[in-house]
Amino acid sequence: MHSHTPPTAWRRSFRTRSLTTLGCLALSGPAWGADLTLDGASSIEVTYGTSFVAQVSGAPGSIAAIYYDVDPGPTTIAGVAVPLGLTPALGQLVLGSTDGAGVLATLGIVPDAPVLSGLQVHFAGLVLDAAEPLGLAVTPGALLTVVPPVGAGQDQATFVEAAVVLDGGDAADPDGLVPAGTTLLWELTSAPPGSGATIANADGLFGVLVPDLPGTYGARLRVSAGGVETVDETLVQAFRLDTTPALDGTWVAGPGLNVSGLVAGPVAGAGLTLDGNALALGPGGAFASQFVAFDPAAAFEPLLFELTTAGGQVARKRVTVGQGLALPLTAGAAGQLSAHLAPAGLQMVAQAGEQELLAADLDALLLGLPATQVANNEGLWGFTIFSATVKFTSVSFGQDIDLQLVPQSGSLLGLVKVKNVHATFDVWGDLLEIPYNLTGSIDSSSTDLSALMVLSVQNGEIVVDLQNPTVVRNGFNFDLDGFLGSVAELFIIEDWVKEQVESAVADSLSAEMGPAIEEILNSYELSGNLFETLEVDVQIDADFASVQQTSGGVTLRMNGAAAALSSEPGSPVVTVYPATFGSGPAFGALSPNGQVYTAGLAASAGFLNLVLCASTAAGLLDGDLAELVDPALLGGQPGEQLTVDALQVLFPGAGFDRFPVGTPVEMRAEGSLAPRVRATPGSANLGTIDLAGLVVEFRVAGADAPIPVLRLVLDASADLGLTIQADGTLSAALTGEQVTGLVVGSFPGGDLTVLQVGLDFLAGFLVPQLAAVLGQVPLPSLESAGLSLTPTEVSLGGPLQDHVGFYGDLELVPIEQQ
Repeated sequence: MHSHTPPTAWRRSFRTRSLTTLGCLALSGPAWGADLTLDGASSIEVTYGTSFVAQVSGAPGSIAAIYYDVDPGPTTIAGVAVPLGLTPALGQLVLGSTDGAGVLATLGIVPDAPVLSGLQVHFAGLVLDAAEPLGLAVTPGALLTVVPPVGAGQDQATFVEAAVVLDGGDAADPDGLVPAGTTLLWELTSAPPGSGATIANADGLFGVLVPDLPGTYGARLRVSAGGVETVDETLVQAFRLDTTPALDGTWVAGPGLNVSGLVAGPVAGAGLTLDGNALALGPGGAFASQFVAFDPAAAFEPLLFELTTAGGQVARKRVTVGQGLALPLTAGAAGQLSAHLAPAGLQMVAQAGEQELLAADLDALLLGLPATQVANNEGLWGFTIFSATVKFTSVSFGQDIDLQLVPQSGSLLGLVKVKNVHATFDVWGDLLEIPYNLTGSIDSSSTDLSALMVLSVQNGEIVVDLQNPTVVRNGFNFDLDGFLGSVAELFIIEDWVKEQVESAVADSLSAEMGPAIEEILNSYELSGNLFETLEVDVQIDADFASVQQTSGGVTLRMNGAAAALSSEPGSPVVTVYPATFGSGPAFGALSPNGQVYTAGLAASAGFLNLVLCASTAAGLLDGDLAELVDPALLGGQPGEQLTVDALQVLFPGAGFDRFPVGTPVEMRAEGSLAPRVRATPGSANLGTIDLAGLVVEFRVAGADAPIPVLRLVLDASADLGLTIQADGTLSAALTGEQVTGLVVGSFPGGDLTVLQVGLDFLAGFLVPQLAAVLGQVPLPSLESAGLSLTPTEVSLGGPLQDHVGFYGDLELVPIEQQ
């Protein structure tokens, strides 16, 4: 204990002389001709590191002093009972003279030392008063107990399910830590009936409460040290906002909507605004309908509800409405994907078909034929004039099958040329009752098959119907070694053999060509999982919906689908996506920019949004954004982890200064609305990408739950372009990035208006980094099992110019490598 005056040496000298004088006096008992108070009372509790006022009252203009000791005594000196123990801890707080009112007061300071907690210090005052017996008045004793500091923070307002911080930082030491020997305990003293809310981090400086029901929550903080306990309480008023219609995450097509609703909770004396416009709350918390006009050029419409309690606490709730028509994710994007094979691309498909035909077992039909009697000419009495039985022994053909696919209206004309067909056979029988057994062969320079191939879709797969197959033999050569019969008999054998070879080739090619083309075309589909590129477990699939066949090629329309197979903990529930309804482009002989191409692919903005919504449901927007902020921009060192040091400068009063220097901070992002892609016909870019309602919490780790120091809502937009890299891959190019934000939650007592200034400053740093995140637009895969597209041009197409078209070169992926 010390006061600002007098000097220590003077206090010690006065104490010695006074006690000597006391020893020379003989009084029969205590004399209370003076009084002593500490902060106006005879017994007080004072936290270490704070001050108190000690005041002695007695005769005006008299010498007076205040002493203290850890022992209350009393000690009798020469018959005088002094309410102090007079131990070695005895000290003098002040020595001086009473004023004209008979008062001497001083300011005592308790050292900022947690070890003092629980210490009891006793005080007594002396006044030299000639009117008193022996000229001395002794005051009654006064007690000061040193206790640990406590503070439960300011009262707060919030909306249900939004975490609030209970601020017990007053109990921390100057380094922001809990002093050794000090324990803390947060506890709920009251809550709405039926509430299951609890306080997380209950034994730490900063408890976290997530109200689950509207109403008032009472929280108490107990701080214990040195055998004493201090207590403080705070209130959290929680509200629930229900609107008609439901708003957040919904989609509305139109110029705006009428909003009405109900605020549940302690609404007496509270005020509510919507986008700054006052809403009159009825006694039960209901508010009447108000029309909210939408910006027709915006992708999303933000709405801000702000509630101010009777006590002045503010709670903000930001909701976001998407503009446009939405479909369930499960409905997919019907007909919103297209693939086109130009004549040159079809010929590349034909090359793959040739490999399929080469691998086919074309000789199976001939070799599988049983020995067949082709002639049995008998005379009188069963005399055999001529008989012949034929059995094929080998079949071969040149490894040079030529397949051509010629597009025409309603079908493909398939032309197959099989070169160097060679078959051997055995012939046996009787000639004029004389048995014979010979070998023969037949050769053809080529065997040509032509057929119409009509493509259709059944159960999401392409089916090829082969119609009107026709076979033409070229350069046939027949040889039967040593045959001695007539020419007519030879022709019988030759005609049958030729017919069987022709039929076998026709049947084999017909049986193989259709399935081969089916397999190749069915491989030209979009499917795959996005985990390798975006680390979200989203499966993309596309079934064929229809086929269009013209002289310009084959166009395949597909139904796109995307589904989150698994989700990160806490990921939002996303059930709809903003759809587009334009049909795919009509692929011409040249690309929109006049380029020759062999294949094309088109995906609507609706399909891209379907993929983005499924990815958001899987956790695309959930993560730590702290790595996006360079600490060097905020006064730190490059490469350092984001800590409270920089943020307490950027956001003064936000509560970052309540934590120890160097405490890491997580910027946790949680998005409930998926980014949205929109085509922008006529502009230099393909479209725009918008992100709305991204909730970002600045969090410090807690024992049981993270401590949300500051909560923001971010909106971002950028112009979207696609560039083709040297290796033929695509990358998103973003320009004109903009990021805006709103502070919706802060540490107890934070000024949202002041904090908004820091957010506007931070948004400037986040623009390029957040744009990089937005640049990860999951485009449809351009690779498949049998075919791959290397794009050389990207442009908008379709009647509504809402499809992103990719035009380029078709690449073959050997099917045997699948």
